Amino acid sequence: MAHVIAIRAGHDNLSYLHPCGGNRALVIDPGDAAAVLHGLREHGLSPAAILLTHHHWDHVGGVMELRSGARCQVIGVDRSLIPASDRTVTGGEELTLDRTRVEVIPTPGHTRTSASYYVRPQAEEPGAVYTGDTLFVGGCGRLLECDADTMWQSLQRLAALPP
Repeated sequence: MAHVIAIRAGHDNLSYLHPCGGNRALVIDPGDAAAVLHGLREHGLSPAAILLTHHHWDHVGGVMELRSGARCQVIGVDRSLIPASDRTVTGGEELTLDRTRVEVIPTPGHTRTSASYYVRPQAEEPGAVYTGDTLFVGGCGRLLECDADTMWQSLQRLAALPP
């Protein structure tokens, strides 16, 4: 699998760098710009795109600073809630970023417009999925804007992904 780099962003959040060819990486949920910039420098990477799973500050707090220095596209799920987005995506859409194919999966539950990003397998590498606050190691995210049935349907979409 591509060496996914997890970056601690605050007390209990993670941002991710997903290498996508050459010295470029997808940046997922940059809540803390300084931590993400440090990770990019440490691994000799530059952002290919910034993917946002939802609009909460602990996932988008570093976007403006990263975008101003990186000159890469910011991809979000709701421009009215994430004005820094250059592009808004919807469920079922497939993105091609450098040599990496990413499927957008709608996963409302934590928020009304939450999305997960499934990075499709390449060659011998398995895929990876970035779920924001929809899924945690110990269960699902808090229901803030939706009901339990909506979250259940989102979790079923994630469970249907290949191993």
